[in-house]
Formats: sequence, structure tokens, C-alpha cells
Amino acid sequence: MSPVPALQTAPVEPELAKQINSEIDAKGAKAVIAALDRDELRFGKVGDATATADPVWLTIALRLREGSDAGTGETLSYALARALPNAPERVLALVGHGYTVGNLCTSPFIEPAPGVAEAYEAKAVAALQSVTDPALKTTVEECIKGITLPPK
Repeated sequence: MSPVPALQTAPVEPELAKQINSEIDAKGAKAVIAALDRDELRFGKVGDATATADPVWLTIALRLREGSDAGTGETLSYALARALPNAPERVLALVGHGYTVGNLCTSPFIEPAPGVAEAYEAKAVAALQSVTDPALKTTVEECIKGITLPPK
């Protein structure tokens, strides 16, 4: 596998990251994601940490994806969509590694308060337009289409 996020030494929520990685090593991704699905608070913390686009958490999202089902996969995808404005190149590097442009480039909200989805769209589009890697040009264009809200 090629362009996946690089590891770093001080992730967001370092103890939780260490715990999740150890659990995946010991039990496998499927068991860990199933346990997270039963623990909404802990899964929320994983999602929030992933949404920072921290490379350690992006790697954890890749590892968890291997054991996810439709529901837990959507939860991971929404966390990564929330990460998109923070580090679009890192998030787009996950395309082809268990994630698609369709998974990652979407509005990560279900019935948001007025203005929330629009603010996300503006921030995400601006972040995507800042990507300079020519290899990502087509992916960026597809992603912008995916996050653009339908006209009202």
C-alpha cells in the first residue's frame, strides 16, 4: 500500500490511540469496531480524534475499516469527512485504501442546524482548493462535487 498517513509520536488522545491500536493487534479490527459500536461515548471520542486529521488516527481509521460493517463504516467515513477541511491531502490519501471519494467527500451531518452544513462546505471546499499536488487534481474535483450541497 502506498500513500497512507505517516505515523507521528504525539497523537491527539495518545492513550486512547495506544489502547485502540493494542486492541486491534490483540483482537482484530472486527472485534474492536463491534465493541466501539456498543460504546457510543468511546466511539464518539475515536470519531472526534479522527476528525482532527491526526496521522495516527487516520491510520487507526484505516485499520478499523477492515472490520467495519455498513453502519460502523459510515461512522468512520463521517469522521474522516470532518477531517477533510483540516488536512485534505492526508484524508484523500486514504482513497483506494478501504475508502472512496464517495465515502470521504460528503457532508458529515444528519439533520444539521441551519448553517452548519453550509459552513462545512465552505471550509472543506477552501481546503480542497488549497491542494497543490497535481496527482490529486481529479480526486479534488470529484471531492468538491461530493461535498457541494444541492441548491435549495
